[in-house]
Amino acid sequence: MKNYFVLLCLFSLGAGCVKHRDLPPEPARQRLTPNITLRELRQMHFPGNTEKIIEDLVAEGVVVANDSLDNFYKTIVVQDATGGISIKIDATQLYLLFPVGQKFFIRLRGCWLGDYGGLLQLGAGSDKTDSLYPRLISIPVPLIQQILIAGERGQSPAPKEVLISQLSDSLQNCLVRVKEVEFIAADTSRPFADALNRQSVNHVLTSCVGGSVYLRTSGFSRFASVKTPRGSGTVTGIYTVFGWEKQLVIRDTADVSLYGLRCSGTGAVTHLLEDFDLLRPGSVLSLQGWKNLAETGGRSFYVRSTGNERYASIEAFASGEPQITSWLIGPTISLNGVSGARLSFETRAGFDNGAKLEVLASSNYDGSNVPSRFRWTPLTATIATGPALQQSLTWTPSGSISLAGFKGNIRLAFRYTGSDTGLHRRTTTFHLDKIRVLSN
Repeated sequence: MKNYFVLLCLFSLGAGCVKHRDLPPEPARQRLTPNITLRELRQMHFPGNTEKIIEDLVAEGVVVANDSLDNFYKTIVVQDATGGISIKIDATQLYLLFPVGQKFFIRLRGCWLGDYGGLLQLGAGSDKTDSLYPRLISIPVPLIQQILIAGERGQSPAPKEVLISQLSDSLQNCLVRVKEVEFIAADTSRPFADALNRQSVNHVLTSCVGGSVYLRTSGFSRFASVKTPRGSGTVTGIYTVFGWEKQLVIRDTADVSLYGLRCSGTGAVTHLLEDFDLLRPGSVLSLQGWKNLAETGGRSFYVRSTGNERYASIEAFASGEPQITSWLIGPTISLNGVSGARLSFETRAGFDNGAKLEVLASSNYDGSNVPSRFRWTPLTATIATGPALQQSLTWTPSGSISLAGFKGNIRLAFRYTGSDTGLHRRTTTFHLDKIRVLSN
């Protein structure tokens, strides 16, 4: 312990020697032979379960995130060329022994795999007090040196550059740099987190080319009170998930490089951009400013997903209703002083037997729950059709739909009509995604 005390004095750089009891002395450098990759390790885990590793397995990885600025708590993130993993350690000030760029060998025998909200983690045990939700136990201090063996010191691997649409489970716990993003207007110039109440906050990052992801920041982070920037650019961080939510967690505000003009700063002006990526799959679609109305027959639009992609969906199948009329109505769009406004979106169809999806616009709809009482103008768009016996895997672009005939405030709507009774059922499934309104 005496040697460790001296080591921490050196770290203090004359600021006063404080004895930290959370961590053991820095382990001696050793060389082990890895026999499993982090991707292979991930494949050993069954979601929602915990598994004890009984084989003599050794993984190798480099630290890409730690608790240096308290945005990660009692956790380090280690990555190799194939994937990454969060390691739960029951200690603080982990950055002293686990600096970014440090290589470690991980002796896995006796360790446990688990997940928290779908995010894979490595720990030292499993607490199954609640059999439905087993909890992973952190690695205690006495076992740190036995499990994590320091290797060479180097640099953190370069982040993988991706678009929001390319974020997937294979990138969990990996350092990524997301391109062409900006905070939504409502989340600009806001504190990264609630430092006063020590509450974590999610801000929405949106892509200039479509897609959204949460940037999550702990209220305990040392930069919680720093304001979010207004520009566009790149954000570097660890890709994580919590349930259905896709999240980025930054290590420092230096990871946020948003110095360019906002997406609407040059070229086309964006009036509406919705890709449903922040909604929960399997839920009834609910978005601020939108109306999801089952006017006849009790069928609402809901959220579905394929892989990493989420979208709106509607169908009359198994409703048993003679008439289905469902509306998905977007927020108010102001076209005052706007030229060249145009709408675009994508659709997919399946089990096509004649149900209809239309797109309409209204300048007098007042937000009521009976939209058919108002005046709606059908818009000419390409809507997906077929096949009859399965779901299409191909998205059909709507084409560029001119809104030049409208002035002032308008609402856009997608109306589904179908039936699930009689000899001529019309129950086609439609999927809807990437709704955009742009202008010059």
